[in-house]
Amino acid sequence: MTVTQHVTWDASHRHVHAATYDLHRHVFRLTLQCTHAPGGAAAPDLITPVLTPLVDGWQDAVLVAAFDERLQRTMQQAGRKHIVLPTETTAEALSRYVVDYVCLMAAPRLRQYGVQGVQAHIHGAATPDGPAGDEHGHARATLGTGDVWGLHGRAAA
Repeated sequence: MTVTQHVTWDASHRHVHAATYDLHRHVFRLTLQCTHAPGGAAAPDLITPVLTPLVDGWQDAVLVAAFDERLQRTMQQAGRKHIVLPTETTAEALSRYVVDYVCLMAAPRLRQYGVQGVQAHIHGAATPDGPAGDEHGHARATLGTGDVWGLHGRAAA
């Protein structure tokens, strides 16, 4: 059995390692799926208490990679709401970050409900004032194998 949750937020970011370095905005949509063991009890609100505060903080913020010190300084000087993340801020990197975050912060609940896998897909829809084109990212973790791989290296599941 798979339980799916959707969360949407509006935020700005930039691609530090891309040819164009411009700050731009997207309407991001996260689809998060938890796959339960056969016969496991599904809990639709399993992830909400963990995920909501994370994504609510990203609403109307500038997402900044920790290594992008120039943008951090600019946002601080301008007094703009910004969130510093330990990763690049592409849809792909944000997907990996969400999976890692959920696996870490909700580990006891994931085990309690027999969740075997967590996967995230983030779609960053282009906005009229943004670049032409959408962004997509996908990440997943299989639980119960002893390891979860992701942005923060290897951590016990």
